[in-house]
Amino acid sequence: MTTFLGYRFVRHLEYFEGSLLAQVEDETGEVFVVKFCTCTWPIQEGHVYNTYLVTRATPEYIERYLGGKLSYLELLTIPNDNKGLLVTETEACGLTRKEVTVTEIDEKFLPKVGVFHDPDLRQVMHL
Repeated sequence: MTTFLGYRFVRHLEYFEGSLLAQVEDETGEVFVVKFCTCTWPIQEGHVYNTYLVTRATPEYIERYLGGKLSYLELLTIPNDNKGLLVTETEACGLTRKEVTVTEIDEKFLPKVGVFHDPDLRQVMHL
């Protein structure tokens, strides 16, 4: 079993030189999507950290997104009442989690309004 940020990895929904959007499950089988937000390499400190947005989803909403019937932003906000976790992964400290209201986080972490699934970024690799 492959894990990703402490969740069971199910599949990449969008992938380009790394997972941009993945489907994962918790230990109870509840479905989530994980959106890659940023990767930072502070030169002075030499530590890499990644930031991800994790939101609850359903298989039906994921399929609607993949079928072009639901926007990226709707996938991240509708099935979960606009709640999520901002997860930061660092070499030194491991994982930190912060509960967030999705539409209130820094807009650089969110897809633009009206962006839909890009089939060219479909699953091509596995963790």
